[in-house]
Amino acid sequence: MSKNEDVLRRIWARKKELELSTHRELYKQEDNWSKLLYYTFAALSNYLMNIENNHFSRDLQFSAKYFELLPTINDDSNLLAGDNELMLFGSAAYFFADYPEAANVALKPIDVGSLSFYEKVLYAVILNDGTFPEKTFGKVPTMMNNILLGDFSEDSLRRTLSEKLMRDSIDKLTDSAYKDGIDENILAAECVSAVVLLKIKHSTLRIMSEVSGGTDDYWKQVIQDKKVERTLWASQRALGEHGVFSGRSAVVQMPTGAGKTASISLILRSALSKEKLRIAIIVAPFKSIRDEIYQKQVQNFQGESIQVNRLSTDLKMDFGFIFHHEKPRVLIVTPEKLLFMIRHSNDLLFQTDLIVFDEAHQLDNSERGITFELLLVTIRQIVPEKVQKIFISAVVGNPETISEWFNAGNNVEITGVPEKRYSNAYGWAVWNKKTNSGDLFFKINVGNDDRWTPYSNVVNPVKVKRILEPNFSRKSPVKAYKWVTILYAIHFMSNGMVAVFSPRKDTISGIAAEFTKYAKLNDSFSSILNVNEDTKAIASLFSHNFGNNSKLVKAFQSGIFVHDGEIPNSIRNSIEFAAQRGKIKLLLCTNTLAQGVNLPIKTMLVTSVGQGSLKLKNRDLRNLIGRVGRSGIENEGNIIFVQGSDFANKNTGNAIRQLVENIPPENLGSSLLNLFQPTPVDPYNMQTELITSDQWFTADFLENPEEWVSNHISTDDLARAEVYRKKGEAVSKIEGFLMSLWDFIQMGNPTDNLRLIAESTYAYHISDSEDSRRDIENLFYFLYRKIVRLVTESDLTIYTKMLTGINESALMKNWVLENEPLIVNTNSLGQIISDLWPLLKHDLNPKEMEHDNLFQKLLEGWVMGTSYGDLLDVWKSFEGVKIKNKNPNVETVYNICDRLFQFNMAERVSAIAELIEDDVKKKRLYLLHTAIKSGLPTLTENAIYSIGLNDRYLSSQIALLTGDTSLTKGQVKDWISHHKNEIKQRENESLTRFFLKVLDEIV
Repeated sequence: MSKNEDVLRRIWARKKELELSTHRELYKQEDNWSKLLYYTFAALSNYLMNIENNHFSRDLQFSAKYFELLPTINDDSNLLAGDNELMLFGSAAYFFADYPEAANVALKPIDVGSLSFYEKVLYAVILNDGTFPEKTFGKVPTMMNNILLGDFSEDSLRRTLSEKLMRDSIDKLTDSAYKDGIDENILAAECVSAVVLLKIKHSTLRIMSEVSGGTDDYWKQVIQDKKVERTLWASQRALGEHGVFSGRSAVVQMPTGAGKTASISLILRSALSKEKLRIAIIVAPFKSIRDEIYQKQVQNFQGESIQVNRLSTDLKMDFGFIFHHEKPRVLIVTPEKLLFMIRHSNDLLFQTDLIVFDEAHQLDNSERGITFELLLVTIRQIVPEKVQKIFISAVVGNPETISEWFNAGNNVEITGVPEKRYSNAYGWAVWNKKTNSGDLFFKINVGNDDRWTPYSNVVNPVKVKRILEPNFSRKSPVKAYKWVTILYAIHFMSNGMVAVFSPRKDTISGIAAEFTKYAKLNDSFSSILNVNEDTKAIASLFSHNFGNNSKLVKAFQSGIFVHDGEIPNSIRNSIEFAAQRGKIKLLLCTNTLAQGVNLPIKTMLVTSVGQGSLKLKNRDLRNLIGRVGRSGIENEGNIIFVQGSDFANKNTGNAIRQLVENIPPENLGSSLLNLFQPTPVDPYNMQTELITSDQWFTADFLENPEEWVSNHISTDDLARAEVYRKKGEAVSKIEGFLMSLWDFIQMGNPTDNLRLIAESTYAYHISDSEDSRRDIENLFYFLYRKIVRLVTESDLTIYTKMLTGINESALMKNWVLENEPLIVNTNSLGQIISDLWPLLKHDLNPKEMEHDNLFQKLLEGWVMGTSYGDLLDVWKSFEGVKIKNKNPNVETVYNICDRLFQFNMAERVSAIAELIEDDVKKKRLYLLHTAIKSGLPTLTENAIYSIGLNDRYLSSQIALLTGDTSLTKGQVKDWISHHKNEIKQRENESLTRFFLKVLDEIV
């Protein structure tokens, strides 16, 4: 096999040579290239003679890659360039290797008209989209399709007869091919027989009717309605084999592109098919993933008797409706929202039959992982064992450990669904100062070959305002490094969509600025960017949010798009939608791209794998590169690490080694356990001073973390104070968690019960140190005693619902008791903010507190719907004031609104509302909470925002058209359904394709 792999590597290298246009012929056609035909066709034939044997996958994938590669090498020496038969047999090999989506991609370039009749039949049965006329493609594709659709499933005799007639037709086809005596046609006919056999064997109708316990009629209907695919992928069959579709809980490690979304839908449908679903909860770690799941599930269940709800992230009682519906309900929520819901209504979990935790590796997320872990422990303590719980991730190194812990071990562990071979090529890109050109070194990922294939003079300098770039003669090489990245990005854009990744936002902003300058100077580059009506609408909408002076807006206007946490969700949604439809050629991104976003990226340029807290873990890197060469879109992608003028630094070298050697991702850790680990003062530099647990795990600190920080940390030492503040936040979350389980703790011996709760945490389960386990127990014991001392029985229920710690809850309670007659006596949001500001400003750090009046003005403008660009002007009016050592800029304004206001201060308003007994005042506080979460003041604007038109500018403009500020969600839907043309005409320039689709779906 090694010699054959070397030939395949050289063929692949030649393809890269042609892609890179290096005008060299190091890997030109060799005699043994075509000799590999004997091996690959033999591999295909061997499989056909042993179709039940599962050990042919490697040979089949090898053959598929060979058949797919060779026709793409368009030079005079390759007689098989553009060979449609090879591409067809490559598709068949992918299909037999159990990669149906790769098989469909391989079919795309084929000229069907050039195929023989037998080959056309093979093409039709692989693609199986039900559109092949019998006159051209014969009866077999139609007969197979009818069986997969269940046209005869209600009548076993007719079904048997139908399958017999189809087998007879296949036999006739095969006999006819053998009589013709043409090898290719014989092979095609044998492939047809095998494809049909496998498709029926993997039939969704056949398998799901057996493993789900549901009826044939249910599955037949949803298959015929095209709600589910006619056949199941390997990952979905594995779920069935392990009992997941019949209701077993599971820990599922599913590779990126293995059909996770479809699998979740099948799990939901399995419960529906048995009429046993009341409430299903899907927990998504981020709003963006929540929205994506919601959109797909709404589309999936459209017109069916099931209610799909995307619950807001508002921490308020806006979910009572779910208890008053007879229809099955699917609730898609973030962890924080679900925790809020549970603490306000335990009944929710007792009416729930299924909980799915998507992207569950976020359990190890440094910022929100503790909330996720405590949520899982809460569910484990409260939810009956019979409730099905699914833990899904693509990148977990220790699924067996999680399986032992998750649901107390009462689940199955599903791993081992293989990733497709020969999918990606990995490369280094460097600048050769001697030749003043860019060199590229590719690792053609075939076999165990350690060689890197060199390509020289791939890119050359360009003149930018009379200066050649990249220019390494400058004192700092940073700008030159950016230009190396830019030149490689431009080069690869001719082969498909390019993404440029950096963990640092400032790096991405700098590259965007240089790209924008070059687009204005170079018409050729500007034309490649393909500015179109959709991208113009995205840029227009962005300008209404950030203002025309924003550098990022200028980049968007040039066709250069950025996907980052400091870009509003509405803009990111629009970018993703446009990119999925091929409208965007270049995307600059940070870690947000790794959060489950599916885009048709052909090449990713990685400028850095980061350092300190920004350093990408192996699993994060795998999640990121999983965006490249997506299943069903591309069969191959390029991941290139751009190194400027030097070879890789240690971090990058390790990252590439982990990828090319296919080293498994790290074990999933615990944010609760990490709480006790040494923490660097400077998160970007792990070599700085470390804060250890003995410095904060003390009675004084735990008694009142905020007060301790004020007394012990200088107001100028913001970095150190931030570390302690985060430790204090974690302590507060644990306090709320213990209060929520108070009844369980008090049943019997509290000490024993606390130990049981501590032992039920993931942190305790994975800890290999008695000292660490003792620390967790002692932390729980201390906080329990603190609750006993400081919290009365009447306060306990209220504090639990506030989602804040004991100290914060007590502080707010005392303040409200003293000031309640004087506060929230008006509907004016600005006045209520002024009333509550003494409490709200507690979320500012000491430096920010020096200018708390600026933050108050920004918050007042935010809730009144003021754009980010206009809020920037508010900041500028406070002359000389910097925030986080930055001069006024719109990205920082967005960050303040997104993190400080929408998360911290909104949570505080929700907590205050729990302390207010007056129903009128409580309602006003909930309205303020909603306004802080959305940045919109009126009921109508927020109703529009909540039904999917989640852009502040669009919501406010549509609200103006209604002429009413107090419409409910139902009234808004009704109004919009009758005024769509008016909205489209009014907002034509800023209605992106994404929002046009949302608008059209409102009925």
